Amino acid sequence: QLVCRISARRNERRDIFMKRTMATIKFDYRYEVQELMKMIDKFIKQNPLERNNKVLENFFDLLDAMDLEW
Repeated sequence: QLVCRISARRNERRDIFMKRTMATIKFDYRYEVQELMKMIDKFIKQNPLERNNKVLENFFDLLDAMDLEW
């Protein structure tokens, strides 16, 4: 029960910081963008066949541009 309550609180906090609308994700902090970039990089290292995935490449490039403009 305690674990569920803590998890729910974390999700509430995360939802406050990152609000998603129809086609937009709003990042309130730069580290959120950097964490997503790290996750994509880790995923590609764990799944070498995904290295040529154009969706991941485009998403990573968009995140990189956002991080540079921050």
